[in-house]
Amino acid sequence: MSKRDEFKNIIQRKKNRIITIDDLKKIGKKIMGTEYADTKLYKLIYHTKNQGHLIAIKKDLFIPTIPDEPIDDQQIIDKYYRPLLKKQCSDSYGRRRYIGWLKALELITGDYHIPETIEIITPNSQWSSVLLLDKKIYTKSYTQEKRSLFPYIYRQTENIKIGTSALRRASLELALLESLYNPDIVTRWYTQELIKRTLKKYKKIINTDHLITIVRLGKHHSSLNRLHQIALTVDRKFAAQLEEIIRKYSFVVEV
Repeated sequence: MSKRDEFKNIIQRKKNRIITIDDLKKIGKKIMGTEYADTKLYKLIYHTKNQGHLIAIKKDLFIPTIPDEPIDDQQIIDKYYRPLLKKQCSDSYGRRRYIGWLKALELITGDYHIPETIEIITPNSQWSSVLLLDKKIYTKSYTQEKRSLFPYIYRQTENIKIGTSALRRASLELALLESLYNPDIVTRWYTQELIKRTLKKYKKIINTDHLITIVRLGKHHSSLNRLHQIALTVDRKFAAQLEEIIRKYSFVVEV
């Protein structure tokens, strides 16, 4: 049996699993022994991909495939996105993290679709990376004068369960404010409409004490003002409560 066929056969036994470049290197070393070299391995990977037995879903991350059973990008995303997100979060950030911003608000309203980007809030990480294919993950942190506010913000989060996966996301109050922080032109209208629907449905259970706690940390003053402007179109009574919070604990911002 040729080394190419042996490499392909071993990979096929790992069907339905995500494999890394390190996994492939171990396979390559097992097959080639003392003749192993990275250049030879990459030739094997190139050939195996061309034969339809391997797909790269991001740099140095692959899934085994069968040529007679093609899998498209959406199927890959549906099958591997959540397990990969959970693994990356666990490996990189431990248990102290949560889903924030717009995705948290969508989860609260029952929207479980896989987003183009997802924001994960951590104690001290701020960067972006590709999770798989065109799906990106952004990590953010909360600081004030070089002091981490994460322990205080983390108290404003909740555990949820999606299928068999346990996740932590921003509370309703925190998600509202985070979603309104500097919304980009692409998502601004969608965010505003989502918040209008959220206010109509949940306005009676929004805990204004939580809003006060967050802005007293020195964060989300502009978001609170934006929330007030939206609330004026939904419920004047709730808008008046927000106006009082702004007067006592925040300040007016032109938004």
